[in-house]
Amino acid sequence: MKKKIPIFKNYNREYERVFSGDITRKKCKLENVSTYNNIPPTVAEYIRLFHDEMREFQMDLFDHLVKYIWLRKRFCYCGKHRNKPRDNGYVPDKAFGIFVRHFVGVDHRSMWGGRHSTWMRAISYVDDFFPNLLNDNPFINKHEFPYENLSLDCLSIVYKMSERLTLLDYANEQKMSYTEFLDYVLNYISCYNDEYGMKYEFIFINTSLPYIKVLK
Repeated sequence: MKKKIPIFKNYNREYERVFSGDITRKKCKLENVSTYNNIPPTVAEYIRLFHDEMREFQMDLFDHLVKYIWLRKRFCYCGKHRNKPRDNGYVPDKAFGIFVRHFVGVDHRSMWGGRHSTWMRAISYVDDFFPNLLNDNPFINKHEFPYENLSLDCLSIVYKMSERLTLLDYANEQKMSYTEFLDYVLNYISCYNDEYGMKYEFIFINTSLPYIKVLK
């Protein structure tokens, strides 16, 4: 009998930490970090400012992503509702592209850097987070990012995985840092592949964010 695969299994650590372990810390020793002209005056203050700025930037960006999805989903052409990002039919999809470029005055394709960009990966979660978005108005009611302890980068890592929300929920509960989340997911897919066969592959390219590729 074929072994039944559970929806989610939280594996114990079996593999070494690649991103948050001692090897990584040796490559960037905090005691060797300083700031130009001692501004900010301490590294601790530099880290705090950097963290807070990136957090504010990502939360503002998430708010704009939600509003963009809401606006995109409201487009109708000849009575046909264009509800999906693509494959709504040649006529409404073509009309939407022309509408945004000519009448709105921007090209939405360049805004997000292609369907595999970090922001497009984040967009793939909007329906999960806010299933009733179309019946609401994010310009009136703010739709908050649901993870207090995670960044948009974490969403990008697991966006192709069926258990992505469970992984993110657990990481948020455990208050994992970004590098801790990378190691957590890397251990998870490695243990999963050991138990059930090759399904996931960790894709790491220096020029872009890593992500988990689904092989089957």
